[in-house]
Amino acid sequence: MFGKIHEECGVFGIFNNDELDVTQEIYLGLYALQHRGQKSCGIAVTFEEKRVEVKKGLGLVPEVFNAETLNALASNGCGKMGIGHVRYASDKFSEQANTQPLVMRYAAGTVTIANNGSLVNSPELINELSQKGSIFSDNFRCRDNNISRSKRKIAE
Repeated sequence: MFGKIHEECGVFGIFNNDELDVTQEIYLGLYALQHRGQKSCGIAVTFEEKRVEVKKGLGLVPEVFNAETLNALASNGCGKMGIGHVRYASDKFSEQANTQPLVMRYAAGTVTIANNGSLVNSPELINELSQKGSIFSDNFRCRDNNISRSKRKIAE
């Protein structure tokens, strides 16, 4: 298992210093990465005022995103940065709640995450954090909880 590369999912991110249409570019990136995951997909775009808009759903990229949904995501301008994700479900959790990117809002700000893989020690982390009073709905929330407890400053 550890001796060879095993790729799953697809993640595409972009940072925009120009007038590039971030939403459209991420859509095209996800379309090109569709072979990496067919269970679900999503796009999250951050605008100048640090507001995050997200659209995600179960299915293939062209099933989740059409001209109307892309225009709605881009209706507030071209976006400053964004991230997209296509998911290959390696577990039984192929539901809307596990569709990425995940947007988390907490005291230190907003974080948007898309990842390729799983937390291999999530049962141990969930057990440890549960004993400290944390509540989880799934393994993704274990990662979210650890981020919210971090003392690191969020990148601007």
